[in-house]
Amino acid sequence: MLFRSMAVIKIRDFQDTAAIVVPSRTILRDVNQNPYLFVLEGDKAIKKSIETGMSSDGYTQITKGIKADVKIIDKGSRGIKDKEIVAIK
Repeated sequence: MLFRSMAVIKIRDFQDTAAIVVPSRTILRDVNQNPYLFVLEGDKAIKKSIETGMSSDGYTQITKGIKADVKIIDKGSRGIKDKEIVAIK
């Protein structure tokens, strides 16, 4: 008699402790498929063009366009415009 087994193995193939990583759902694309996201500056949503790196488990590395200390807008980001005043709840 043969027994069949299945295992799930996760292998870390990349690690960068200084990487900027955001939830993939916060990354939007313009009509030319260029990636961007919105960050909060004061009370305004500011559109920031970005370059992305590797993605895994719902998160994407940002290689260019924002710094580590910015506040990224997540909820409702698809319905706002650049430089629009937003409220934080």
